[in-house]
Amino acid sequence: LQMYVDPTDRAEFLRQLESLGKVVNQECRFRRKDGSVFWVSRNVRAIRDEHGNIIRCQGFTTDITQRKHAEQAVRDNEKRFRIVADNTYDWEYWILPDGRMEYCSPSCERITGFSAERFMADADLLDRIVDPDDAVAWREHRDQDERACEHCHIAYRVIAENGQEVWISHHCVPIFSVDGHYLGRRVSNRDISIRKRAEAEQKKLQAK
Repeated sequence: LQMYVDPTDRAEFLRQLESLGKVVNQECRFRRKDGSVFWVSRNVRAIRDEHGNIIRCQGFTTDITQRKHAEQAVRDNEKRFRIVADNTYDWEYWILPDGRMEYCSPSCERITGFSAERFMADADLLDRIVDPDDAVAWREHRDQDERACEHCHIAYRVIAENGQEVWISHHCVPIFSVDGHYLGRRVSNRDISIRKRAEAEQKKLQAK
């Protein structure tokens, strides 16, 4: 019993052994004699007598400590990257070759009124909110060959959920795997509506 760091793991092991007659890939923590903790994966089957009583067990226990540490390191890295990405001021997203969003930062809601979940669930939402006057330019940019430019920029307007016109400064770069496979585009959108309105007012004053 003292080998188990969490006693409930032992209880679950015995429950499965009794009810199922086997335990498959149970991952739990064991404690060594010196007190150090390590991870194991257990695969065991029960051997019963003619009355159905468990008389012995057969199986093996594998030390998976290194794998668990590697998995935890990956989770920690993902958490750090997620914190950075989710707290960017600009609207960041990764769009796949088929037009679906693999990731969309929450800041999209501040800019457009639509949540990240809606953009990721509806691959056509972005196209639908583009201002009709900018739709042609947007489609030409969207459909261009992924290798046409390493860093592309376009300014266009979208209609926010509240009906307000929002100017977007759109920067995107193609993403490729290590073997050269195209993975989509990484996009950064910035709301430049204030700047555009100021430019329009300045043109009016100059015209006067």
